[in-house]
Amino acid sequence: MRVIRSLTILLITCLIVPAVMARILTGDEVSRADATALTAEADLFRSIGMGIALSLAQCEGQDACTPSVNEGELQSLIDTLNERIDSLVERQEGGENLADVLTAYVNQRENYLRYKEKLEVLSEEIAPAEEAAPEMVEEAEVFVEEEEAVAGEAEEEPPAEELDFTIFEDVDEEVQ
Repeated sequence: MRVIRSLTILLITCLIVPAVMARILTGDEVSRADATALTAEADLFRSIGMGIALSLAQCEGQDACTPSVNEGELQSLIDTLNERIDSLVERQEGGENLADVLTAYVNQRENYLRYKEKLEVLSEEIAPAEEAAPEMVEEAEVFVEEEEAVAGEAEEEPPAEELDFTIFEDVDEEVQ
């Protein structure tokens, strides 16, 4: 029982404490944050980046796909990373040793810049598909009208003498 309680406490500590710490810091918090908090924020940026990468990968090669991030949101994240890097460079020059954290932020910024390039390529691929969409809508409307006309004809039941049930005779024999 004591072992289970210890494992539960350890699990809660490992899962909840980092989750509470993992948030994007404000400007004032960044200037006062220690390396642990900055590393947690860099990990959060890495997690966000993985979600963006998955969203972009899902949309590659598909005509009608909209990624879960837009260029404005991505640029905002890049701007935040640039601010963190500038702040860390200033703190580094002031004598603090934040090289590992600074490297993590720079790597994330490079990843986000690649995501932005991919998003721009996807946007260019999606735009022609959206321009063609009105034609596709017109074709779909014609198809629906034809389908309704055929369905209207099918709704009329043929007279009973025209129905041929002989194709089901061999199935009846197998069932018995």
